[in-house]
Amino acid sequence: MRSIGYCALFTVLALAWAVPVARAQDTNTPAAPAAAEDTNAPAAEDTSKAGSVQASACIQLIQSLIEQVTRLQEGASNQTARMDCITEKLIKIQGLLELTQTAAARLPQLENDDDTDQIENESAKVALACARAEKLALEAENCSAGPGPKPRKHHADAAAAAAAADAAASAQTTTQATAIVLAPSFPVRDDDTCIHQSQMALLLGRAMDIGMDDSQSPEAYTAELGKLAIEPLGGWQPDKCATLDDFCVVVARALNLKIESPDDPASYIQALRDDGLPVDTMLPPRGDINNPPPLLLEPEVCNVFAHGYAAPLPTAHHLDPD
Repeated sequence: MRSIGYCALFTVLALAWAVPVARAQDTNTPAAPAAAEDTNAPAAEDTSKAGSVQASACIQLIQSLIEQVTRLQEGASNQTARMDCITEKLIKIQGLLELTQTAAARLPQLENDDDTDQIENESAKVALACARAEKLALEAENCSAGPGPKPRKHHADAAAAAAAADAAASAQTTTQATAIVLAPSFPVRDDDTCIHQSQMALLLGRAMDIGMDDSQSPEAYTAELGKLAIEPLGGWQPDKCATLDDFCVVVARALNLKIESPDDPASYIQALRDDGLPVDTMLPPRGDINNPPPLLLEPEVCNVFAHGYAAPLPTAHHLDPD
């Protein structure tokens, strides 16, 4: 594994990620019972058990979503493409239910031990699981009976492709000597220099602070993020180079952003643009959507996590070298 000592991951992404988590907590946690008029009535519920209450409510919500998506699956029995799409979403929601049930089983003991840090970690997982399950159920409703729409070329991508074409045409008119002097300064992007998906998962997981200690392997982070349905479109492939598409998909899913076309990588890129992440200035251009996406380098991923949304916060995560 390559050293990542130079990469300081600030809590900027964690702050942005906390917004949908907080929204899920507010939505899924039952309201506190009204104060009893009778002085002999039982005292109000102990707020120290709020994590368990939230987990119980989330389990009920996800179970209802599973029933809802199962009905969609049954109704699509004669539509193969729609059936496959719905089944994929259903399996992920079922995985989120298992994750939530595991957290719910741990929370009572953590609350008895007053282990605040672990309670926060488990509660955050529960809230994100609920938010992701709701998003997947919505995507299941929108599953198409036919092939997905052809990916759209967004304006920024088209402009980048045009600029690259102009640069290539200009380069062809230069002499060999001039070409040596004006050689492109872009970094090499290949299997030896790229950041692999496993390392990207580790950096994302630490930026999100999903409750794993530094001794965990990158592959453990891909597994944990996969349980939260935060993964590239083709699932995690730890040894594969991470592309621009992979990065934008997992970050958009981590932030639980609204995606216009869930099967279209360009939709995730656009969602991040709309959310304020300067993907066009901090990452290599996507170019023609029909061409393979560019491979990413580790410093680029670190830079986005550290500076993508705003100035770094004082409480920064600094990753030590391996």
